Amino acid sequence: MFRLFILAAVFSASVSAAADGPIIRVRTLKSVKEFELRGVSLHLKAGEAQWSTAGLTRLKIAWKNDLWRLQGGEVPLTAKLKGRSLVVRGAFLQLGGKRIADELQVHARDNGRLDVVVSWPLERYLAGVIPSEMPLYWPDEALKAQAVAARSYAIRMASIRKHLHFDVDGSVYDQVHRTLDEMGLQPRIESKLHEVIRETRGQILRDPSDRVLMAFYSADCGCRSEDPKYVWGESGSFRSVKDPTCGKRRPKEWKLEIQRAALKPKLLRDLKLSDSAVIKTIQIAARSPSGRVSQVAILVEDGGESRIHKISSQRFRRLIGFNKVRSTDFSLQWIGDDLVIRGQGFGHGVGLCQTGARHLAQSGSSYEEILKVYYPQAKVSSL
Repeated sequence: MFRLFILAAVFSASVSAAADGPIIRVRTLKSVKEFELRGVSLHLKAGEAQWSTAGLTRLKIAWKNDLWRLQGGEVPLTAKLKGRSLVVRGAFLQLGGKRIADELQVHARDNGRLDVVVSWPLERYLAGVIPSEMPLYWPDEALKAQAVAARSYAIRMASIRKHLHFDVDGSVYDQVHRTLDEMGLQPRIESKLHEVIRETRGQILRDPSDRVLMAFYSADCGCRSEDPKYVWGESGSFRSVKDPTCGKRRPKEWKLEIQRAALKPKLLRDLKLSDSAVIKTIQIAARSPSGRVSQVAILVEDGGESRIHKISSQRFRRLIGFNKVRSTDFSLQWIGDDLVIRGQGFGHGVGLCQTGARHLAQSGSSYEEILKVYYPQAKVSSL
């Protein structure tokens, strides 16, 4: 049973101090047509109006023509909830069958699709990031280094995106985040996770200007980390450093073969070219001082004219797939109509090298020492 009423109190999801740190807004679903939510005593608010339910509720939520559309049971309801933002609170909230925090925000995009943002206290948010980004069976000191880096990244992104409706994506575009319910950790492993978070509680990295560091990290930097200006065009407080663990380990190597016909639609769509254009060749245009590819050149023939398009290596990875072109440390070779890409490492290579951190921890380094290797200009501090 639904009822409409006006709230006198402010219903807000603003960042606030809490026992588990400031609130981090995680974009959990991106550009979906609709989604299903379950919970007890749901309260939905848009503008000054709110819908409330009693008891256990299973609800589908969609948006069209400035109205929020709800379906609970068999009968769809066009609620008198107008606007492009909806706030939902309740007990035992479940999204996609997985337990989440007790508050979420829904934002309608220009195309009518929805972003679903779940608010988590910082330290609870980290409990969903650390196991998603680093195996929990790795040494404690490596996991602690990961915790400090992930906490720093989240805080810095929250500062940068404070005017947007989310702070971080819960995906590889920022930091992968899953709920503990979703991961189903064994009690002993979950206890280890909480201990790692507790022992680094509130610790972050600060750059020489005393700002919270945007602490990038990657799975395997190869043998040298990358300067972010060759990935995103801005350097900040980073520099490329030689990985000291390369004498004891060999970076992971990978290989990809992709046909010209499979490359064509991806490239033409990204370059906004007609279907009649022909991809003549793709070559490496430039490398950064670390040896990684910084630019890729694409020779295209269109309407009898040839033109070279240069794109960043990170954009090239995104076009083909980050899990296929696993890093920017690669070579290109044409064999007939097949483009063969061989590389090493995994990820953009900026900041903390997770594989390197593991080896340093196994050799007895503390998490502070590990962080100093990969962020030499930063210092460990407190919020």
